[in-house]
Amino acid sequence: MKTYLWRHKRTRALVLLFCWSLLLAAWYAERTALAALGLLVINLYACGLAFVDKRAAQRNGPRIPEASLWLSALLGGAAGLLAGMLLFRHKTRHAAFRYGVPAVLCLHVLLLFLARL
Repeated sequence: MKTYLWRHKRTRALVLLFCWSLLLAAWYAERTALAALGLLVINLYACGLAFVDKRAAQRNGPRIPEASLWLSALLGGAAGLLAGMLLFRHKTRHAAFRYGVPAVLCLHVLLLFLARL
């Protein structure tokens, strides 16, 4: 269990570092393609986390911590997490996820609109 959690945290850190590196490079170089790639990767990662956690819940395996789901949503993967929640019917009964993830997504859309990316 400890090894699984350590691997998950290491992978999470690497993916988030990669995505935010792309986003910062895109902002600095004014390249929307890099920003889109960074957002795509983090959203696919968040959707994958929802899938892996749903599969682990069905098989009584080691779960993805909710903090990891929230962190990936807050750092740009809210659309992917919402898609994963709806596709895999995961965390849809939890009020914090049912209302919180769409609220974070609305905040991201507002920030993108204000930044005019």
